[in-house]
Amino acid sequence: MKLLVINGPNINFLGIREKSVYGTQDYDYLLNMIGEKGQKEGCTIEVFQSNHEGAIIDRIQDSYFDGTEGIVINPGAYTHYSYAIRDALSSVTVPKVEIHISNIMEREDFRKVSVTAPACDKQIYGKGLEGYLISAGDFRNGITIEFEGNVYQIIEFQHVKPGKGAAFVRTKLKNIINGGVVEKTFRPTEKCPQARIDRKDMQYLYSDGDLFNFMDTETYDQIALNTEAVGDALKFVKENEMVKICSYNGSVFAIEPPLFVELEITDTEPGFKGDTATGATKPAIVETGAKVMVPLFVEQGEKIKIDTRTGEYLSRV
Repeated sequence: MKLLVINGPNINFLGIREKSVYGTQDYDYLLNMIGEKGQKEGCTIEVFQSNHEGAIIDRIQDSYFDGTEGIVINPGAYTHYSYAIRDALSSVTVPKVEIHISNIMEREDFRKVSVTAPACDKQIYGKGLEGYLISAGDFRNGITIEFEGNVYQIIEFQHVKPGKGAAFVRTKLKNIINGGVVEKTFRPTEKCPQARIDRKDMQYLYSDGDLFNFMDTETYDQIALNTEAVGDALKFVKENEMVKICSYNGSVFAIEPPLFVELEITDTEPGFKGDTATGATKPAIVETGAKVMVPLFVEQGEKIKIDTRTGEYLSRV
């Protein structure tokens, strides 16, 4: 497997810049750590770093043609305003993970905003340099492959090296069409063609009984999907919000909501002042009807930020 790690401005100043936030290890340490991860996983990892927006965009575009199978990107400060990098990422159909060394959700408000995250499949933050290793491993989990005439998504991947005998890879694969899960083992040298999944931005319009209606905001074409296709993907999505419709050969198999949403609490028990440090939570209902566990001090009528992947409360807005 061929992965590309892109680091944006000032990442090369690791060990020099704000050690209390980013740690004391330098950039060479990060490069060595990523290289060792590639050797362990049996994949090729290229690391690219630039302090210039155009160079980062050029490298993303080049990845479309050079066989790159996954991108890990730490856009640095460009995270918060570079729609050009976002557009470049959106143009490349391979899996993408955005990573941040620090916990951006516990820092200044402007750092909590990412314009590039919507173009990625996942966002990792607050794990330090270890986050790069987590993200590299995640490309095994989540990749969609063609195997034995079917299309599967890898939901579990483990490289096994027994004391005796040859190493092998143990996987769990989910059929993206019928949802069935199978377990398969592979030799490390075996290769399966990666299935090209189309992810299209569409606007969720409204629900009508068991049908959910979406619109392409460029062509104004509309589609209706049933409850089975939608699942619980829209539990945190309001009408007129944008989502990604995932399809293979024209058949929709999944809906990806925004990574983060801001919703108003419509019902919860009264808040308690002074309970900000207890860690205790209470149930709350947000405006889409979904239930979220929130800190005791959060009040009805307030807006909160939610991670749609986990359903977890992140902060008040």
